[in-house]
Amino acid sequence: MSVSGSSALKIVPLFLDETIVHTDLEPLFYEEWSPIKNDASCISLIQSACALDDSISQPITAKARKPFDLDNAVRSFDSHSVLELQPSDERVVYVRKLSKQSSVTTSQSLSRWYKGRCDSEISVLRWFKRIAPDFPVPRVLAVDKSEELIVTSCIPGLDVLHAYPSLVTSAKYLVLILGFLSIIDCFDVDESTDLQSFFANLINSRRLRSFVYRNKAQDPKSHSLLRQRLETLQEALRPVIAELTDSDPALSSCRFVLSHQDLRCNNVPLDPVSGQVMGIVDWEYCASLPAVLAAQFPEWTHQPIMESSLYRNPKDTFLHYAFEPKAERKRLCELYEECVQRLDQEYWRCLMAGSRLRDAYAWVLASDCDPDGEAMNR
Repeated sequence: MSVSGSSALKIVPLFLDETIVHTDLEPLFYEEWSPIKNDASCISLIQSACALDDSISQPITAKARKPFDLDNAVRSFDSHSVLELQPSDERVVYVRKLSKQSSVTTSQSLSRWYKGRCDSEISVLRWFKRIAPDFPVPRVLAVDKSEELIVTSCIPGLDVLHAYPSLVTSAKYLVLILGFLSIIDCFDVDESTDLQSFFANLINSRRLRSFVYRNKAQDPKSHSLLRQRLETLQEALRPVIAELTDSDPALSSCRFVLSHQDLRCNNVPLDPVSGQVMGIVDWEYCASLPAVLAAQFPEWTHQPIMESSLYRNPKDTFLHYAFEPKAERKRLCELYEECVQRLDQEYWRCLMAGSRLRDAYAWVLASDCDPDGEAMNR
């Protein structure tokens, strides 16, 4: 993440299904930060980061996300240690130090996976700088692969999760429209296939992942049930795809675009007063997708299908909150549709025509919250 800002934690009204609850928002990323230790390893890291960034002076401030341990193996929820530095020229830069590999085989695999994610994000951010220098994403300032050290710029603002509850109505509408304008820059990717082949490959990948991890499942029947349900889904998709391509031949070409793939509320920073979108961060999960799957509603107005109370897997115990009641979210989605239709006809056709395919795509990927495919089967 590359967002800079601050705000006091407070209790806000949110909706759990259709019940209003008052709860505190999850801690802000930077509220978990603290001054770093003044030891040799941290000093060396700061000096290396400043040298990479061509900053010859010591930083004015340096803070770190807790826990900060350069020698720690990859942790369950954090792939790397993080520093925010402010050199003497008043810029704010963001520093990541990848964790060292553990001697445990599973941790080594996880470490390689995290490193691959970081490499992917570096590549796509550099790609943006080359083809769309004004697109609001963090900029890679320096990389030292031997030290596994990355320096990027910070995006100012407060993420949607924490800014939205305090916005006035007009600012919420601005978030909706500007969010579309940010997301709609669907950059073409030099790939193509047909939708039937795309879903066949996607489903095969899910089967393989389930086979590899089947011994970790608490229910030994989970893998077998998932295979049966994936076969049912694949058969059900054939007429849906055929109907889609018959009704709109332009979609049958399956043009691929770059998709962020993780546009949750905390990855879209806003101006906390005006609601203006300041940028989009955390691109490590990005992928090239058919345009009909990449088009989407903002997640804060359109609940993902796997979080719906109608289809949610009973094994999914997470609480899923929303900013608005269902009727208001529906109205905001309709407003979003009107906005998209006026600004980009192709995106609007993909948005409207691809609804069922996007739901199917989400279920195939939902290995954590739906390991046996029970919710998908509903």
